[in-house]
Amino acid sequence: FERSTLCTDEEHMKAACLANSLLRVASLLDGQLRSRAGGWEKSSKIKAIRDLQSAIKTIRYHGLRVAKFCRMEMLMQTAKRMSEICASSVLQAEDAIRLPSCVNNLGEYLTASSDTLREAGGNAIAAYSFSSLEQYIPFYLMHAARIVARGSKPVTMNGIESLDRTGSVLYRDLKGATSFEN
Repeated sequence: FERSTLCTDEEHMKAACLANSLLRVASLLDGQLRSRAGGWEKSSKIKAIRDLQSAIKTIRYHGLRVAKFCRMEMLMQTAKRMSEICASSVLQAEDAIRLPSCVNNLGEYLTASSDTLREAGGNAIAAYSFSSLEQYIPFYLMHAARIVARGSKPVTMNGIESLDRTGSVLYRDLKGATSFEN
């Protein structure tokens, strides 16, 4: 992840806004076309209407692609932040059970990102962006545990308990970030 280039929060927010705008425009245009083109199959303007339908499909397609980009960006940002768990000295702690600092940072990032994505792209884009994190956070944790287990530094029982608590805290933070009351 050191060499990878990820979006800034502002770029991610702009992408969410673009996805929402493209999908909304496509939906509005499609609705208008359907309401005004009743019986258009018999119309003399059938070619123009089909061209317009094709353009609407293209707009919707690109809106979905930008929404998928937002989702992948959220996954990459989460993976980058969770990769710091492997380097945490908390896993070798003998004296107490502590959470790695990156866990709190990730929780704050999820909450802030959820708020900005909702503001910029609406609830649908925000929900879609976060939709796969529930399955990937445990996957990332298991992968981190495998990396740590193969490492040269021994993991203590406190470190194992720390990883367990990390999973619980991240799940709670994700649920808090993705609660859509409005």
